[in-house]
Amino acid sequence: MLHSPLDRGGWIMKIWSFDFAGRLILMLVFAFFVLSGVGRLVALFGNAQMSPDDFMLQFVSRASSLVFSTLLVTFTIIRLPPRDISLGWGPRIAAVCGTFMLATIAITVRPTPTEGMQTVAALLVFAGMTGSAYCLLWLGRSFSIDAQARRLVTRGPYAVVRHPLYLAESLFMLGAVAANPSPVVITSVVVNFAIQYWRILNEERVLSLSFPEYDSYSRKVPMLIPFSRRLPLAAH
Repeated sequence: MLHSPLDRGGWIMKIWSFDFAGRLILMLVFAFFVLSGVGRLVALFGNAQMSPDDFMLQFVSRASSLVFSTLLVTFTIIRLPPRDISLGWGPRIAAVCGTFMLATIAITVRPTPTEGMQTVAALLVFAGMTGSAYCLLWLGRSFSIDAQARRLVTRGPYAVVRHPLYLAESLFMLGAVAANPSPVVITSVVVNFAIQYWRILNEERVLSLSFPEYDSYSRKVPMLIPFSRRLPLAAH
C-alpha cells in the first residue's frame, strides 16, 4: 500500500528514521563488498598460474565490481532523504534479494568459459559494471536499493530508458552466465531477472505517485529496452 506525502503528516519522521537506519546498514554491507573487492583484486596479481585470458577476464570483472561497490557506498552516504516510500515487506524483500544476489554472484562466480566465450564474458561483465557505474553517477543522491522517491532523474541514460541501471546489471548477469554456464549460475540469473522486474514495478508505483510528471515521462521513455514500445505503468 502506498501513501502520498500529503497523507502521511506525522509519518515523515518515521520515514527519515527508517532511511537513516537503512543507510547505516547498507554502508556497512557495501563497505564489506569494497574491502572484499580490494582483497580479491590484490590476490589476482599473486596468481601466477592463470593464463593471460583468464587473468584479463578476472581483472575486468573484479576491478569493475570494485568501482561499482565504491560508488554504492558513496551515494548511500550522501543520498537525499526520501519523499515517499513503498510500504510493506514485499518491496524490501525484492530490493534486498535483488541487490545482494547480484553482489554475491559478482564475488563468488569463478570463470570456466569454453573456448571463444572468454572475450564475450569479459565484454559483458565490463559493459554491465561500467554501465551500472555510469547510471549511478547520473542517479547520484537519488540512489536507493528500496522503492523510494527522492528526486526524479530523466536525463543521461534515464532519457533512453526509465531503468537503465537494471539494464546494465542485466548485461553483467549475462556475462556471469557466459563466464560460468553452470545450472546454479543460470538458475540464479533467471531468478534475479524476475526479482529485478518486481523491483521495477515497485519503483514505478512510488515514482508515479510522488511525481505527477512521471506519467508524461513514462509515455515518452520505454521502461527497459531502448527504442521499444512503452510498457504500461503498474497499477497504483
